[in-house]
Amino acid sequence: MGLEVHPYKMGWYNAKVEEAFRFPLHHDTLAVLVVSTPAMFEKLFLPFLMEESFTTEKVDPLDACIRAAMKDTSKHFPTEYKVEFVQDSDLLPSRRPRILVQTAGHVSGAAYYYQRTDVDPQPWSQESPMYGVSVHPKYGGWFALRGVLIFNGLLAPGLVEKPPIDCVSSSRDQRIKLLEKFNYSWQDYGYRDVVDGGHVEDRYSERQKRTFQLYRERDLSLCVNGGQEPKMVTSSDIQLSLNSLLTYFNLLSPAVSQIRTVYPLNFL
Repeated sequence: MGLEVHPYKMGWYNAKVEEAFRFPLHHDTLAVLVVSTPAMFEKLFLPFLMEESFTTEKVDPLDACIRAAMKDTSKHFPTEYKVEFVQDSDLLPSRRPRILVQTAGHVSGAAYYYQRTDVDPQPWSQESPMYGVSVHPKYGGWFALRGVLIFNGLLAPGLVEKPPIDCVSSSRDQRIKLLEKFNYSWQDYGYRDVVDGGHVEDRYSERQKRTFQLYRERDLSLCVNGGQEPKMVTSSDIQLSLNSLLTYFNLLSPAVSQIRTVYPLNFL
């Protein structure tokens, strides 16, 4: 499905986060981080769009896709494991995230979480915000940390901690470049290629980047207006907007277009 999984102990995670983010679980409780690679878009997300319908604009299709995949996966485990999927977008009542997926990515060995403390000396003032960014050893920044499967009824005392690969280790300047590109110009995708040697195994396709851009901008009206300046999207526009987005997928994929012809679908 274009997904990777990386196991770790909840105790490793709890040791790295503030008390408000800790899980009240045994140190050896098994958790598995779920990572989406560039292949997820065509292997999992596009097929999901063709099979499902959405009855409200409040449902994020990408979040729903990952949740559905994890729900199907969880059915294969014994019920006594009490498997729970905590998604990257899940929030606590306080509006804080339920899980800090970048920290989970680091302790599981999946992706190195670079922060301002990884640059010494720092060129930024303490008053200047500088958010951290995770980098994958194979995909650089062309991936996403989707959430964690927690096995509440399963301990893994023999699991050995695997440190993440430091793939931006060539120089202090490279780490500065990574953090500044992520914080100041993340929209141009440049930070995703800042790795030692400058080589990544796979990247998002152009249609994947365009789709995720629409998600960020919440501007499905661009599909309605033929690329002109977007109008304000209202509830009455949602049906037409999502149908236009599906048409966009159809034009890019003949196989999807054929399925659409045989099985007419509607998002709403």
